[in-house]
Formats: sequence, structure tokens, C-alpha cells
Amino acid sequence: MRTDFRISCRLAASLLLLLTAECQANRDPFRPVEDACQSAQVFPDHWRLKGIVGQKQNYRALLLTAKGKWAQRRQGEPVDERWYLLNVGPLSITLGDRKGCQPPVEKRLKGSLYEKDDLPAVTPLLTPFSG
Repeated sequence: MRTDFRISCRLAASLLLLLTAECQANRDPFRPVEDACQSAQVFPDHWRLKGIVGQKQNYRALLLTAKGKWAQRRQGEPVDERWYLLNVGPLSITLGDRKGCQPPVEKRLKGSLYEKDDLPAVTPLLTPFSG
């Protein structure tokens, strides 16, 4: 019975060694192992947060790309191939890194939630002719 245990342990060890050797055989031994986070970029500058629209539990971020195109994204949707919207609030968004290399990044809009401007809500389309 003891010899059966030794044989099964040797068989398991040789199978494990064979599997690890098979995985390593395809790799060039003279190239360093590439780390997924090695080429990690800091937060992308090719788009800007321009606004947030919606209501509680359904906010959407308005983004402007470097090419001048507008994009609207919700919580959980990707921003680009690297970042996604982890959270969208009334004044800020939190971005998560899909690869997990960078910690979450928060971007905030300037101002406050109830900030007002001096512009009237409705402006006349035509000014009356005086003459």
C-alpha cells in the first residue's frame, strides 16, 4: 500500500512537471517575462469630462474626445480600451483600470450642484425692431 502511494505521488509530480515545462517551452528564455502592468499609462488625456446629465441612479457622463467627438457613458461602460466608469455621480466620475494596475481615479467638475449663472433661462429668438 505504501508503494502505491509513492507511485501515485511520483506520477502526480511528473505530470505537474510536464505541464509546467509545456507552458514554458513556448516562451523565449532570453526575453524578460512581460508584465501586464509594465506598460501601464497614467490616466489618459485624449478625452475630457464636459458634463454629467441625468437623475439619481441614472447619471451619464458627457465626454469630449481629442478628435472633437462627443460620447455619453453610463456607470460600468468602457471609456476606452483601458479605463471604464466605475461610478458616475452628480459632480464627479470614478474611473477603474480594467487591468487593475492603477488605483481608481476620480475626475470632478468645477462648481457646485446648485450653482447658478446670470443668464436668463429663456432668451428671445428675435429682438423687436425699433425704428
